[in-house]
Amino acid sequence: MCSEGAGARLEELAALAERVRPTVLAGEQVLPVLGALDGLLPGGLRRGSSLAVGVGRAGRPGGATSLALAVAAGPSAAGSWVAAVGVPSLGLAAAAGYGVDLDRLVLV
Repeated sequence: MCSEGAGARLEELAALAERVRPTVLAGEQVLPVLGALDGLLPGGLRRGSSLAVGVGRAGRPGGATSLALAVAAGPSAAGSWVAAVGVPSLGLAAAAGYGVDLDRLVLV
């Protein structure tokens, strides 16, 4: 009697596992970018990737910060989380101006 119930439970779990299995691995998913960046990142930004911003003159981030915000705008607007690490002077108004969803932005 016990094995009969266990067999039914295993079938139920196998059916559930089939329904929730991803059709594409997370690392293979591509996140959208703003249209202006299509030439720079053809096909979008691969999920799980990172973008490093170089330091400009006098040890300050130059226009690269603007580029990073523009790149982050597409994925965050599509519901993905983005993070800015080690940028204490990052302007949230500027981030929002580029289209970054501030509810999806983590500052570290």
